[in-house]
Amino acid sequence: MCLSSAGPLADVIGIERLFVIAGIGAAICGVVAVLMPITRQYDIRLHQKLAKLTEQPDK
Repeated sequence: MCLSSAGPLADVIGIERLFVIAGIGAAICGVVAVLMPITRQYDIRLHQKLAKLTEQPDK
């Protein structure tokens, strides 16, 4: 859902229900992210790649 449809949708179903729907969606996304190993290890891998890129070669 994009922001341009959130206002009219809130007018139809009510802002409270819209927040509940958005909260449930955010909670589901959080649970899925925790259950997927690749998302849990993303930050670790990113820092390892950045460390390799910024290493200064020994002269």
